[in-house]
Amino acid sequence: MIVSSVYRVNSDDVEEFYSLSKKWLSGLANLPGWISGNVARSVDEVDTWLINQNWVDAGSCRRGLSSSELRPTAFTLAKWMTSDVSTFETLITANTSGVVEFKSDRAFDADTFSLGNNNLDED
Repeated sequence: MIVSSVYRVNSDDVEEFYSLSKKWLSGLANLPGWISGNVARSVDEVDTWLINQNWVDAGSCRRGLSSSELRPTAFTLAKWMTSDVSTFETLITANTSGVVEFKSDRAFDADTFSLGNNNLDED
């Protein structure tokens, strides 16, 4: 699972954002299912930052992002967030060694079943 979030940070807040994002990733790195993460800044728009996270699976990702110990840091970072957190499953990776494809972990009913629309017949 890949989780990406974009932030707009003015120059006065860069030190605080940098410190909090480092604390956030360091805390997440201690949780089960964590693979890696990074903080990046746009080279074209210096006030635009990106935090990426890589998780083993959706369950680990959800538990990690809702960690009560890290919640205060997440809420503080959210004041700069410009987009919803976007979560993706990896289906293809490529590097100098070649291309690897992965089978989707999506449930068979992922397109029809949700908390707001479960399409279940009530008895």
